[in-house]
Amino acid sequence: MRTFILGVTLICSMATASALPGWTPLAQGKKTGEFSRLKSGVFCGETHCNAEPIDADPTSFEVLPGTKYARDKGKVYYPKQLMCSDSADCGICYCTDYVVEHARPASFQYLGNEYAADGPVVYFRGRVLKDADGQSARVIVKGEYLYLLIDRAHVFVHEKILAGADPQTFTVQMVSENEYIFQDRNKRWKYTPPDTIELLGSTQPAKR
Repeated sequence: MRTFILGVTLICSMATASALPGWTPLAQGKKTGEFSRLKSGVFCGETHCNAEPIDADPTSFEVLPGTKYARDKGKVYYPKQLMCSDSADCGICYCTDYVVEHARPASFQYLGNEYAADGPVVYFRGRVLKDADGQSARVIVKGEYLYLLIDRAHVFVHEKILAGADPQTFTVQMVSENEYIFQDRNKRWKYTPPDTIELLGSTQPAKR
């Protein structure tokens, strides 16, 4: 038997918060993303090979179409990690980490591009985004491959802080799907998805 773990970090197009239809009950026999509901309960991942349902309430379970988030009356869910087991008899991939830590279903809000917030806490792909402020967080949506959030103190690219960036004057120019120019009152950067950021120089006039 071979067993391996997959972190769910696929680059894909995700809907903005304003374009979403809202939380939708997951009907029995239906599947949305990694979540499905059968008579025996709610599943995260594949359902064959004698898979076990997750600890979720089927009657109140809802999904947020266009995202990977789900919720029931007590918890919020996201398929953060999948484990795949491959044997001669059966192969299956199932979630081993799927609960969004400390998130409250009633106050949980999707911000766009896999970012979400619950009060002061911000989440990215189901995990707490350290040092982010949910009260002032806003997502910049430009193209398919840009994952960028700004709050009152920081600029985040994916889950990392862009060091030295000024959130009050930060702007984004999309050159193409694979090239962006970031700029604030002090600096300019070239961003090539998914994780290459090059400092181009200062935006301040040269001193004489």
